[in-house]
Amino acid sequence: MKKNFRTIASLLLAIAMFFSLIPALPASAANGALFFHFSNLSTDPNSPTPENRSSISVTGTYNGINPNTISYEIKRFDDTTTGGTGVKPILDEAANTFEFLNVQLNQGVNKIIVSGMSTQGQQMSATAYVKFSDVPAVYEVALSDGRVLEENASKPVVVTTQTVSISVKATNGSKGVTVNGQSMYAGGGDTYYSAGILLQKGVNDLVIVVNSESKSQTINRQVVYHPTGSITVNQLKIGGTNIDGQAVVTGTVNGVISGYVIVDAPPAGTPAVPPILEVSVFQVGSTNPITTSPATVGAASLLGNTLMYPFTTTGTTSITQSGDYFVLTKDSTTGFDVKNSFTYRDVNAPTIKQVYQLYGVTESGGTVSATSQSIFPSSNNTVLNELPVYLMVEQVNAGNVEIESSKGGGTIAQKFTYGGHTVFKITNLPTGQQNLIIKVSNGSGVSDTKVIPVTFLSSSYIDIFNLYNNQVFKNSSEFNQVTGRIVNYTGTTGLTISLNGNTRDLNVNGNGEFSFTDTTFLQLIPGPNTLVVADKSGKISTKLTLLYFSDTRSVIKNMIPFPVGSATESDPDGLFRETAENAYNTYEKALGLRFEVEYTDEITVNLSHPTPTIFAVFTKNNQGTWTLSGGALKTQLDPINPADYDRYFTIGNGANSSSARVVFKELALPEVGLQAISIGSRYQSVTTTDTIEITRERAPYQVLSPKLPNEGVLKQNFVEVSIKAEGADAILIGKTPMVKSEISDIFRLEVKNLKNGKNTIKFTIEQGTKKTNGQFVVTYTDDATEGSQYKTNISKSGKVSVFKGGVSLSLPKGTVLQQAKSSPTAEVPTINLLGEHDILFGIANQIDGRTIKAYNRIGEIENGVEMDGRLSLIPGDNNNAFRFTPAAHFGYASPLYWLDAGSLNAYSSNVEDFNVKAATHPYAKGHEFHQRLIPQNWMELSQKGTITLKYDSALVNSASSNLGIWWYNPSQGTWINIGGKVDAKKKTITAPFKGFGYYAVKSLRYSYSDAISHKTARNDIELMLARGYMKASKQDAFGVYDPMTRGEFATIIVKLLDIPLDYDTDKNKLTFDDIYQESVVNSMQWDYRYIETAARKGIIRGIAPRSFAPNMELTREEAANMIARALNLKMGEIEKDKAALQKQFEDVGNIKSNYSYPAILAVSKAGILTGVANSLKEGERKPTYNFNPDAVLNRADTATVVKRMMSKLKML
Repeated sequence: MKKNFRTIASLLLAIAMFFSLIPALPASAANGALFFHFSNLSTDPNSPTPENRSSISVTGTYNGINPNTISYEIKRFDDTTTGGTGVKPILDEAANTFEFLNVQLNQGVNKIIVSGMSTQGQQMSATAYVKFSDVPAVYEVALSDGRVLEENASKPVVVTTQTVSISVKATNGSKGVTVNGQSMYAGGGDTYYSAGILLQKGVNDLVIVVNSESKSQTINRQVVYHPTGSITVNQLKIGGTNIDGQAVVTGTVNGVISGYVIVDAPPAGTPAVPPILEVSVFQVGSTNPITTSPATVGAASLLGNTLMYPFTTTGTTSITQSGDYFVLTKDSTTGFDVKNSFTYRDVNAPTIKQVYQLYGVTESGGTVSATSQSIFPSSNNTVLNELPVYLMVEQVNAGNVEIESSKGGGTIAQKFTYGGHTVFKITNLPTGQQNLIIKVSNGSGVSDTKVIPVTFLSSSYIDIFNLYNNQVFKNSSEFNQVTGRIVNYTGTTGLTISLNGNTRDLNVNGNGEFSFTDTTFLQLIPGPNTLVVADKSGKISTKLTLLYFSDTRSVIKNMIPFPVGSATESDPDGLFRETAENAYNTYEKALGLRFEVEYTDEITVNLSHPTPTIFAVFTKNNQGTWTLSGGALKTQLDPINPADYDRYFTIGNGANSSSARVVFKELALPEVGLQAISIGSRYQSVTTTDTIEITRERAPYQVLSPKLPNEGVLKQNFVEVSIKAEGADAILIGKTPMVKSEISDIFRLEVKNLKNGKNTIKFTIEQGTKKTNGQFVVTYTDDATEGSQYKTNISKSGKVSVFKGGVSLSLPKGTVLQQAKSSPTAEVPTINLLGEHDILFGIANQIDGRTIKAYNRIGEIENGVEMDGRLSLIPGDNNNAFRFTPAAHFGYASPLYWLDAGSLNAYSSNVEDFNVKAATHPYAKGHEFHQRLIPQNWMELSQKGTITLKYDSALVNSASSNLGIWWYNPSQGTWINIGGKVDAKKKTITAPFKGFGYYAVKSLRYSYSDAISHKTARNDIELMLARGYMKASKQDAFGVYDPMTRGEFATIIVKLLDIPLDYDTDKNKLTFDDIYQESVVNSMQWDYRYIETAARKGIIRGIAPRSFAPNMELTREEAANMIARALNLKMGEIEKDKAALQKQFEDVGNIKSNYSYPAILAVSKAGILTGVANSLKEGERKPTYNFNPDAVLNRADTATVVKRMMSKLKML
């Protein structure tokens, strides 16, 4: 038996020795596939997974692997590690799955290596392959209101504003995205934004180009601009020929005219009236139409606030003569008309059909080829910022094609051909705005011309392709080529390449590209190397620093102490004060430490406190993974799960596989004295050592806020004090105790009512029976400029004035703060706050609304550590900039003021369930103004008060009538013009206080052409616009002769009298059935809430039971009744007043209602609505007058009437 056993043992030993002679394979290659499986990636290097996004998720399953050891690294095709090492995955241990998020890919083939420790203690790995191509791709284009612009959409997207904003979602737009040549703004992720795109009426083309590092994609979208108060025609055709968008057409153009007409949708509840169309065709210059025909109109489609009707003429049209034409479409229903222009070119005449921009162009002799093309925009906002640009002219019957700039400059382009068409390579353009003029002609002198406005922004620069700044080379032979190009270069001196002071000439080809491959010149020296490519004139250059480390010694660098809990592993607030190189002093009890080591196999860390000891030893195994192999830290952590080690330290590869980055999360410091941390690194047989010294000092206290000297000068009358005092029982400022933190020795208290100038704040620290006194000084500057803040409560008098009288509140006695209501009938808890609750006033930035731009992070907690004493910037939010851009026609005439009283946030179901929040600046973390979208996030006053603002003192008195106070209501996200009464002597304007939020005085900078040209009412109209009582009835006109409606006049009266709104959101509870609006549209002239209020206050009456007819034209008789009631004018008896009127007016018999006599007499006596003089008849010496009771009041006359009412009310 023993003999058999020995025989078997000998056989097994022989087999083991045989296999030991076979070269060992890496674990990943031999067994990785048995331990890891990728769910979404290829493991075949010859067939990598294609990907066009720069970051992906890597998912898969594992078997026989300790899940807490799983990590990944990503390598380029040249095996350079570019990231991932040490990153932990999302694990599902029940399903044995892993997922790595946001894995960043490199251009080309990427090797993604997932590794982990097997349950037998072996390092296992598996590799997947991904090929990243930066092909750009657009997957969504949308307007700012969320409507998506689809390709080949069945229905057009219609907008009613001339200026629109769009967003584009596109992958790989690293080199930028443009719309009609204008750069878009990156908004994070795949999203890009563009604002201020100016549209023309009708169809507008949006040409969107997405550029990656090496590729581009062009798409086209369309949007139809329909101005409110007009009609718009699109998709216009004659027969089967499309003539939309100022088209140039040729061939056979005849048949019926068809298309779609867009009109304004009527108000809710009002039936739509289809248009009645008459369509005519004119040749430009002729007043006689070629044809005129009625059109058949089809069923409407609802597009937002518009209706779109298809139409087809009953007659036909034929165009045979070259020339410019337009189609005139008239709608007798609305009285509007619209012109659509097009050009017809005879089939044999030279014609420019279209101009395209080519991309990815390759030249070959006199011809070119291209990878893609797009229509070159012909609008006036196309911007070129790089030459050359290739434009292809699609022409027919042209013997000669030429291009020139309207600014001259000689020859601007070279000619090529592509697919039978002429291509211009534009290489030389004058800087600035200009027109590109393209002309085609034949031998008979017949020609066609296309003018394209562009703006060329010339800026020359040198782009180096294959290198980047601070690139590290370990082998000098890797540096063997410098390639790139020079952009927008018009000089003739040529380029040079310089390396460490040695210079050579650099050849540039016709496309501005260069490639330098002389390896005898491209020789790196150890350390930093300076590479410069420049033009010989010295005007432009690109400089790169290239690092070459050729020695084998370890380099210990970037030893940085940081506060425990810092998420960024940095010390921006200077809690560790550097006293010498690698020597720091601090008051902190412990520190975090990070450092990097280049070229290392083993790292040893020694501490001097509490006794000199080897704290940690890190070694790297054959698989390149770092482990904690020795030292006191290993002894401390042996009992715990290795998965929790990252709570104490992290270690991983640095910039490459031969380097390391180490982070200790918390190292103890002595009560007082030195902690010396020595770091030793061994690489092969050479050891390098460096030391960082941290000296802890004990202070009796630390004033964390205000942080001095940074916050030593304040532009606010309050300061949040934060003091750290180890072991203190209490801290008092004066006699007021500070509030102690629940987790540290930090005490906090807000000190208010600072006086102008220096303020000494004294405090007493109590520790047992010991008392320590301290003080600090802050200077309060009582300023009235941007960034100033003032906090105060409502005084008993109800008067508040801040910022040197820039803002004043006047409130009735007994006014209290309460939770804001969503509507007049909404219920809120009867919890009131009075004197103890502060109101915050601030002067804000007019671009983004910030009152302060940096703050002390008092009370914030990050990774379990309080952030008191750490200053942080409040970045401007470009996404909020649109909120502060004044409406068209208006501009700021005062600073932008912020007013806030915090919130109550109470609930009516439980009167004790409420949470009072103090007033904050508008960008306070967690309380940003644009996120406080519901009324319970705000306070309101229990009684009506007034707000007075100072306006620009340089504004002349004659312009004061064009001023009004505007209020931004954050819970609704809208600005409201609340008007006001101007005191030109004091340069102030006073208006009703509407609520908390932003306030500013804005001036009417310009009005409308029809208002300006009005002989008598211009000033009255502009007063109405400035005070917010009236709006323009059209996009580009006030509508001076448009009729005033009953609804608008009722709205004006309620605004004028500042009557608190009294309405119900339930339409069944309204006085009239025909006034309800599902949503209030700012552009409408009347508002149901104001009409309902006027009805409930007895100002107006209906024309029938539950019918008001808000869109009905307002007669002078009706206006007199409303005015007399609203102003409580004294009215007499019907018969007496009728007799008195008969003595004044000749047309009293035209007054429809007997009840109108007193009202008409009252408004006439008041001088508000007076009579109109008749022409003198033969023999008459004195003029007679008519009241014209049945005449319709137009908008210009209404402005004059309302101004008289303001005068009567002493509002001027």
